[in-house]
Amino acid sequence: MSSAGNLPDWSIFKEREALPLEHELLSPAAEVAALLRVHYASLAEGRQAQTEAFQTGFAALAEQAVLVAQLEMLLQRSSSSFVSPDPGSRLQGRQETLPRLYKSLCIIKDQMLETLTSAGIEIEFPLGKSYEEVADFVEIEHWRHQQHLTEEMVIDVYEPIIRMRQAHQGPALVRAGRVVMGAPLESEPRDGNHHAVARSYEEHKENGQATNQ
Repeated sequence: MSSAGNLPDWSIFKEREALPLEHELLSPAAEVAALLRVHYASLAEGRQAQTEAFQTGFAALAEQAVLVAQLEMLLQRSSSSFVSPDPGSRLQGRQETLPRLYKSLCIIKDQMLETLTSAGIEIEFPLGKSYEEVADFVEIEHWRHQQHLTEEMVIDVYEPIIRMRQAHQGPALVRAGRVVMGAPLESEPRDGNHHAVARSYEEHKENGQATNQ
C-alpha cells in the first residue's frame, strides 16, 4: 500500500495569529547588563543619600563648633572678672566662688572641643593672619584702618574657620570664618569701601542684643 495516501491534508490547517509578547526577549548578555545598570543606579542613590546625611551631620557639628568657639572667646575676655573679683563688692561671698565657676566652665569647654576634634572638626582662629593667608576662608565683615598696622591682617574674629578632616586628603572648608580685617591708614580696602568702620566684637554683640530686645 502506498504511503502517499497517509499524508495529512495541509489545506485543513489554518495559520494562527502570533500572540504579542508583553516583554521583549533579551539575550542573556543583555539581561545581565540591564541588571547591572539597575544595581549601579541603586548604589549611586545610596551613596548620594549617605553623602547628604553626612553633610547635614557635619553642618550641625560646624554650628556647634562656632558656638563653642564663641564661648571660648567669651571666657578669655571675661577671665579677669572671674579670677580677680572686686574686693569691695557687696556680693563678696558669691564672688569667691567665681574662680571655681570659671575653671568648671573652661573644663566643659575643653571637653566640648575635644569631642568636636575627635569627630573630625578643625577650628581655626585666624587672628593676626594676613589677608593673603585667609582670603579664601573668611567673610570680611568690616575693614578698620589703624596707624600701627603695616599690612592687611585679621584684627578681630567674630566666628572661626571650620574645616573637616578627610581621609587621604587635606581638610575641607565647612564654614567660612567671619572677621574684621585691619589695614594701614594709607591703604585702600580690598572691597573698595573707604568708609567702612569696624566695630569691636563687644559692640557687635551689644547691637545684636539690642535688636533682639
